[in-house]
Amino acid sequence: MKRCRFLALMLALLLLLQSSALAADKGKTVTVTLPTFAVTLNDTKIDSAHSEYPLIVYRDITYFPMTYHASRFLHLKSNWYQTEPKGTLFVGYSDASEDTWTDTPATSKNTATAKATVADYQIAVNTVDKGKCLDNSAEPYPLLNFRGVTYFPLTWRFAVEEFGWKYHFDAKNGLSIRSAEQFRPELEDALLASSAPSAALVQKTYFYSADKSEYAGVPYSNLAGATFVYRRSGEAAVTIKAQELFSDGEYYFDCQNGENAPVLSSGVLTLSARRTDSAGQATVTLKIDLRSGTLLP
Repeated sequence: MKRCRFLALMLALLLLLQSSALAADKGKTVTVTLPTFAVTLNDTKIDSAHSEYPLIVYRDITYFPMTYHASRFLHLKSNWYQTEPKGTLFVGYSDASEDTWTDTPATSKNTATAKATVADYQIAVNTVDKGKCLDNSAEPYPLLNFRGVTYFPLTWRFAVEEFGWKYHFDAKNGLSIRSAEQFRPELEDALLASSAPSAALVQKTYFYSADKSEYAGVPYSNLAGATFVYRRSGEAAVTIKAQELFSDGEYYFDCQNGENAPVLSSGVLTLSARRTDSAGQATVTLKIDLRSGTLLP
């Protein structure tokens, strides 16, 4: 028994030391280099040698600068919010984009190597849930800050899974990235700046139909001005005030797991909710025609 306790204590100490070491990496200075290969973004060749915010390379991975114009050029938006303790950067999909590449020329030619720091502030990628910000200390290729701008590693996880880009690299043509408008929601990232408890009530969880031709945004509750959002591919989004649909009590639409997960089909959303009224609390099943904004029997 004593041996087991000793081993458990040693394991806990080892994990603590590892965690401390990772945390210490935040804010540390690292050496980065300029790409030695060609880079093409949406058919535009990038001149990193003379750009104030060039693409850089760290640990053999190319990093992309999330400036306002560079993000918009690739169907993203990046917004900074002055939250505690050090601020929060949101990066996520945007329907809006810029057709031409807008660069900031450097005052002189960039050197082959330079210094960057490991980002030590909160970074939210395609989420407005403050509890789901990146743990940069645990990232195998951490996000960097170079000349005051956050840089993302162009790993499969970020470039393809998070941002939806198509990219290709070969020794002859170098790195090529192409973005396009995607059928996915544009998140209300301004919620990250709110410290009010009511902000959590309006946050949406998105669900797609089985054939991915439509999606619905479901708020946490019908309180605080929360809204449902519905969109079908090729059509404009429809917004419905939750309070107008459900005015007979407080509804919480967080029964969203397993067998209770919402189902969306042909504009009709079927979901479970917890309803609280003068009679008490009960779990109810709801059907909403999101096209007309009406409840179905």
